[in-house]
Amino acid sequence: ELERLKKEGKIRAIGVSNWMEPEWEELGDPSRVDSLQPAYNLLWRSIETNVLPLCRRYNIAVIPYSPLCQGLLAGRFKSLEGIPNDSRRSNRRLQSDVFPRVFEVVNVLKEVATKYGKTPAQTALRWLLDQEGISAVIVGMSHSEQVDENLGALDWRLEAVDWKRLAEISSPLSQHLGPWDTLWGWHPKNNEEVGFVW
Repeated sequence: ELERLKKEGKIRAIGVSNWMEPEWEELGDPSRVDSLQPAYNLLWRSIETNVLPLCRRYNIAVIPYSPLCQGLLAGRFKSLEGIPNDSRRSNRRLQSDVFPRVFEVVNVLKEVATKYGKTPAQTALRWLLDQEGISAVIVGMSHSEQVDENLGALDWRLEAVDWKRLAEISSPLSQHLGPWDTLWGWHPKNNEEVGFVW
C-alpha cells in the first residue's frame, strides 16, 4: 500500500522504525524502504553489525533517535539515584550492573568535548553525524536553551583520533547485543517468537 501511494505521488518516502535484521529479512528487498529510524548512540550501537551496513549499501537514510541516550551522554546523571521515576528507569544503560561502565564512557566524552570547547551533548551528536550513513539525528529537548546547545553540534568535525577513541571506549557496551535487543528491553514481537523472556 505504501509503495502504491509513493508511485501515485501521494507520499514521498517510506520509512520504518526500530527495524533490525529479522525485519529486513522478512521484507526481502531493502530498496523498498527509504529511511530507518533506529535507537543509536555511543552507548547503544547494535545497528552497526548488520543494519547500518545494509542501509549504506541500499542508500537508505538513517535518522537515529535517542542520540543522547535520554540525557546520559549530556552528562545529566552522576548516579542512579538522580534518575527521574519515568521511562528512563527502564533504559538498559541506566541499570546498576552497567552504569559504572557507562560512566567511564561519559568521562572520556567529557575529555574529548573539552578539547573542542564543546559540551558532551554536542560531542556525542557530532560523533553520530560523523558516522558514514547517518543522514540526521532526532534530538529531543525540554528547554529552549537546549535548541541552541544542540545546534552547537553542527559546522565542525571530530578529528579521526578522537572519533576512534570514543568508538573504542564505548564499543564493549554493545558487543553482545542481539537483533531483538532494544534500549528499553521490549520488542513488538512476542516472547514465544523470539525465544526468551524479558
